[in-house]
Amino acid sequence: MKKSISILAISVMLLIVTSANGLEITALNKEKSKLVINPITPKNDAFHGIEKYLSCEWWYFDAVFGNNYGAHLCIRVFSFKKWGVVQELVNIYNNSKVEEKSVTLKPLKDFQISKEFPDVKYKDKQLIKFDYDEYNKTGAWNYTISIDTGKIKLDLTFVGKSEGFTYVTSHEGWTVAQPKADVFGTININEKKLQVIGTGYHDHNWNFSLRTGIRATGWYWGKIMSTNYSLTWAKIKKTRLGDDTIAENLGIVSILNDGYIGIDSNNISFIASEYKFHTARFIPTKFSLYAKQDNLEINLTFNAVNIQHTEPDFFTINYWRYFVSINGYIRVGENTDYLKDDVQIMEFIRFI
Repeated sequence: MKKSISILAISVMLLIVTSANGLEITALNKEKSKLVINPITPKNDAFHGIEKYLSCEWWYFDAVFGNNYGAHLCIRVFSFKKWGVVQELVNIYNNSKVEEKSVTLKPLKDFQISKEFPDVKYKDKQLIKFDYDEYNKTGAWNYTISIDTGKIKLDLTFVGKSEGFTYVTSHEGWTVAQPKADVFGTININEKKLQVIGTGYHDHNWNFSLRTGIRATGWYWGKIMSTNYSLTWAKIKKTRLGDDTIAENLGIVSILNDGYIGIDSNNISFIASEYKFHTARFIPTKFSLYAKQDNLEINLTFNAVNIQHTEPDFFTINYWRYFVSINGYIRVGENTDYLKDDVQIMEFIRFI
């Protein structure tokens, strides 16, 4: 435990010292309301490992299963040049409440992480395995996730059902490899074994640092899955300090087995309301999202069913994961998917 605390302290100091440097990844479209997204490649979901300053990147997976269970998995890397730590985070939910969780910190030197395609190993154990052979044959995006924390052991397969995309600014990067996935496998919790089948999601973020906290105090983020669509959305809480490189409202509708539609920032709105006191802050418990662009229209409301607040770390001070009940519709052309009391996952992050 003392070793983990020392690693944490050193990481914070390096983060402060090294974040003063700049880094350009790619140019952003000057028309800020225009959302520019690009097709995904396996290299987008590989390790980026920015070396000019300490940064954070992570592979995020979650799933909601048919037996009232859910899972959230995250491999988070804090690195500067060849130095760093890796955080393995697992939450298992039962009826939207945490049944078991695990957080571990390990030195980066004990990991083998590919910079060519998504592949993460800890010593001789495979944590994230991308099926590169199947991708080369069919273009499919399939992953196997295997994590054993002692209290929790899981082996899950994520089979992509919607086309992924990449959104990169001149600072941060975000790729959604699986806007919607079929998920199946086993979860062992304290000797209890569960066979699970459900629906999941996977994305990857990189180059997040103190500079991110200068330009934004945090964000709301989530994805809403219906029969034919998956809406990935975010509301960035900007500070108006520093260079303005990211859209304030993000929305991408992925169509089952058929591509995606980017929603321009001016065509989507997100409202948070009905605040309540939770873990020393007032936070919202009701949300509405509306978008209209060409032949696309979205009108959704979601209400908090359960809220989990995670302990502060050296990337976030406050992080709330919500299970929300969603009602409304997503319409593309003449096809409309309706949602009624669908329970799904969103988050609210505040850096301060």
